[in-house]
Amino acid sequence: MSYIILGLGTWIAAMFFYSATQSDYHRYQWRTRIARGWYGTQQKMQRGGTQDKILQDVLRQSGLNLSPAVYRLFRLSITFVSLLGGVIGAVMGQYMMLLSPLFIWFVLDYRRPFPMFYAFQGLQKQAMAKREQDLYLLYRLLFQQILVIQQQSINIADMLKRQIDRVPSLRPSLQNCLDGFVDNPVQALHQFGEDVGSKQARTLAHMLIQMHEGGVLVALDLFENNHESFRTDRISSFRTKLNTRALVGTGLTLLGLGAVSFDINVIIQMYSNILLQSTLH
Repeated sequence: MSYIILGLGTWIAAMFFYSATQSDYHRYQWRTRIARGWYGTQQKMQRGGTQDKILQDVLRQSGLNLSPAVYRLFRLSITFVSLLGGVIGAVMGQYMMLLSPLFIWFVLDYRRPFPMFYAFQGLQKQAMAKREQDLYLLYRLLFQQILVIQQQSINIADMLKRQIDRVPSLRPSLQNCLDGFVDNPVQALHQFGEDVGSKQARTLAHMLIQMHEGGVLVALDLFENNHESFRTDRISSFRTKLNTRALVGTGLTLLGLGAVSFDINVIIQMYSNILLQSTLH
């Protein structure tokens, strides 16, 4: 550890000496090179983040409000901290800690077969369940609006805009849909179904497209005909969730009972040994 502190102090002293012996023009050139290099690094990270469509889709489907650039920066930061810990451990004689940055780097890789890929899959399942719950709520809210305005003209963009704050998990997809609705309503609604990614979302998007083309009467028929289907899917999803919770609860209960029985047996054996030793004495 003392060698690390000594090295850092020597490097800082050398930088101060170099800065003090240079002219104003050379110092200005030096700062310009550093600023240009830092700006170039930022631009590369931003371009790499926006171009990595796969990582962007993975983060969005997982329900994480992160950009690819932020995730890459997080991965680099954790790896750098682990590298510092590995260097300190190596100085103290624990050379295996030098492998920790490599381990962290591969653990945080989002591609198959690395662990983060399966972690993202679990997050995607939870986010999809939340989106389907909000999607059913959006369906019911739109149905109520259509029942209220039966004899009036229908404005799908206005209807969606009114409900966007009530379905937080669908807000990014709905906002993208509303942004492109003026230019191409059919394409915007179709893209909404693809962004959410579930069967119910595609069905609702197709219903909204038919509503846009057919008007209020078509909308009433569509929502009445698909009401039972949406309700059945929602009940099935809820039952699956309850069954999963029941299985997890049963497993944890059995694990707790097993631990308690094991502890009781150990305690009985301890007291038996103590009683035997006391009788012998």
